[in-house]
Amino acid sequence: MHALFARESKGARNFSEDRVMSIVVCCECSVVARLEGRGMCRRCYRQWWASQSTSRPWSKHHERCVHCDQNDSRHAADGICNRCWQRERSWTNDAKARMRAYQQRYYATEHGQEVRKLYAARDDVRERKWLDNIRRREARVGILTPLPSGYVERAFEVFEERCVRCGTTERLELDHHRPLRDGHALVGNSVLLCRSCNARKHGRQPEAFYDGWTLAIIAMRLWELREWLREQSQEALC
Repeated sequence: MHALFARESKGARNFSEDRVMSIVVCCECSVVARLEGRGMCRRCYRQWWASQSTSRPWSKHHERCVHCDQNDSRHAADGICNRCWQRERSWTNDAKARMRAYQQRYYATEHGQEVRKLYAARDDVRERKWLDNIRRREARVGILTPLPSGYVERAFEVFEERCVRCGTTERLELDHHRPLRDGHALVGNSVLLCRSCNARKHGRQPEAFYDGWTLAIIAMRLWELREWLREQSQEALC
């Protein structure tokens, strides 16, 4: 490895010593640059590391995954690749139950309560953005029906704050039961779905997405929601 040294004069600033800048030459490409490792510049060192990584063993004690007998995925732990680890250890009901128990213990702490307050503030902002998006989408098709006060809270209460299709209580949204593209507004036409089920339904008709039992439950709860709307309109007239 060759090294060149250049001195930078500081006489004008009355420094007692001169600063020495070290300029080195890459031992592979002979380019004057800052060394990354093994006497090489960053580009040469990354090329060398990529060539060496292919010859390294998959893990210390195993040459391939003990579950799927493949080595195309990175080793996670216990002779299991990352793909099998996620499927066997993270996506099971036991793993989800352990994660929920950990979250409950964490939210019981002082720091966890502060984090929950921050999440609640973000949820309020997200809900306002979601309502604004609904208004814009309905205005594009000529629907200008405003959401009554307390309608979103009442809809969540009617559907028991869980997805009507999969039953989850996380990342819930109000969806148009009859598609918006057919001219149906959200008021009196709301179904509570999680974000994933809402994305799967997209603009399909409810008969093509739900089974018969779920359609009957939705019809009963929509009737209850419309009765509440009728009572609110009568109180407003009085």
